[in-house]
Amino acid sequence: MTSKRLNVIPSRMVLMQLRLRQKGAEQGYKLLKKKSDALTMKFRSMLNEIADKKEKMSEDIKDSVLKLSKAKYVTGEGLVHNVIESVQQPSTTIKMGVENIAGVRIPMFDMINDSSEGTELRGLGKGRKQIKNAEKKFTSSLSLLIKLASLQVAFVTLDDAIKKTNRRVNALEHVVLPRLKTTISFVNSELDEQEREEFYRLKKVSDKKKIKLKKAFLEKQKREKEKRKQQEELMGFNEMENEKEISIDKEGEEGEEGDEDEDLNVYDSDPEDLLSQFQDNEEIIF
Repeated sequence: MTSKRLNVIPSRMVLMQLRLRQKGAEQGYKLLKKKSDALTMKFRSMLNEIADKKEKMSEDIKDSVLKLSKAKYVTGEGLVHNVIESVQQPSTTIKMGVENIAGVRIPMFDMINDSSEGTELRGLGKGRKQIKNAEKKFTSSLSLLIKLASLQVAFVTLDDAIKKTNRRVNALEHVVLPRLKTTISFVNSELDEQEREEFYRLKKVSDKKKIKLKKAFLEKQKREKEKRKQQEELMGFNEMENEKEISIDKEGEEGEEGDEDEDLNVYDSDPEDLLSQFQDNEEIIF
C-alpha cells in the first residue's frame, strides 16, 4: 500500500479541494464496491446456470442425434437432401438484445422460431412422425445452445467488468484514499505550523509595540518632569526678583524717611546751634 502524498502547496483552498476529492473518492469507492458485489452475485448465478445448461445440452444432443438416427432409419439416406430442398427460408433466427446489469451492457441472444412454412410435405411417404420428433428435438437443442451462447458471452463480459471494477476499487482503497488522507494530514500540519508562526510573530510585534509605547511614555514623563523643573526654577527666579524689588523698595522708603527726619531735626533745632554749625562748615571749606 502506497501512501505518498500529493505535491501541493498548503493552503485553505487546497485543503477544501482535497476534502472534496476525498469525499468524492469515498462515495465512488462505495458505489464501485456495491457494483462489484452486484456483478459478482450475477456472475456466480450465471456460472451455476451455465453449468446446468451444459449438462442439459449434453443430454439433449444425445437425444437429438438418436432421433435423427431413427428418422434416417425409417426414411432412408435421402432424408437430409429432402429436408434441404424443402427449405426456402430459415425457420429459426437470432435477435440480439442488450441487458444492463449494474451499468454493464451485456449482449443477449433470443431465438425466433417460425417452423410452419415448408414442413407440411416432409415425410408424407414414410417416417413423418420420426422426422417431426427429430425436428422438435433439434429445435429444443438449438434454443438451449443459443441460451448457452448468450450466457457464455455474458459470463465473459461480466468477468472482464468485474476485473476492471475490482481494479478501480483496489486503486481507490489502497492508493487514492490513503494518498489523499496523507496529503490532508500534511496540509493540516503545515497550516497549524503557519498558525503557530503567525501567533508567535504577532506576539513579538505586540511585545515590540508595548516596549515602544513604554519607552515613549517614559520619555514623555521625563520631558514633563524637566518642563516642571524648568517652570519651578523660573518661578523661583521670579520670586527672588520680586523679593529683591521689595527689598529695594523698602530701602528706598527707609532712606526717604531718614531724610525727612533730618529735615525735621534741622527745623526743630535751635537757630544759634544751626548758625554755629554753618560757620564751622565754612571754615572747613575755606
